[in-house]
Amino acid sequence: MHMQQNTQKLFEQLYIPIVSFIEEIIEDHEKARDIAIEVFRQNLTELEGYDSSGDLTEVIRFLQTKALIESFCYLRERNQNLEEAEEAAVVALERYTDFIESVEQTLIAKELDQRMKSVEDKLSKGERLFTRLFFLDVRSKDAVEIMMITEPTYRVFKHKVFKKYRLTLKAGGFLIIVIIVTLSANAR
Repeated sequence: MHMQQNTQKLFEQLYIPIVSFIEEIIEDHEKARDIAIEVFRQNLTELEGYDSSGDLTEVIRFLQTKALIESFCYLRERNQNLEEAEEAAVVALERYTDFIESVEQTLIAKELDQRMKSVEDKLSKGERLFTRLFFLDVRSKDAVEIMMITEPTYRVFKHKVFKKYRLTLKAGGFLIIVIIVTLSANAR
């Protein structure tokens, strides 16, 4: 991987943090290293625009967003078993939401936060991620890609969970009605 001096310094400073970020999501250290190298390789031109001696917040956020997309794609490919894929995607979504919230604490003003709260309840989880990414000024192309990867999986997961527990809920509701009827009959 041929790099300019500035990009080489960024790689040396940020490779380990990016590997750790990916490993948190996919729980595979060796693959996390491969994905991190690929993320750097794919974005060499972009990285040339960042100053390795300045504030690295923006470049870290850029790399984490790219790493997240690659991690989601890897999870989708690795988990041919649909249930495992759903569970992994939901865990990744939760971890990513934590990441977004930690970024928000430093980057989103109170007024913007209020605007988010007013629309958030009407949105699906994937749309909320997209909206937050958009407000955080993450490139809309990346935001769309993340949403397209996560949202269908989340919908399937939600549907399957509801389907799985619907009978249990119906049986539970029926049982409660039987108990109430029995108690009221005994009370007479």
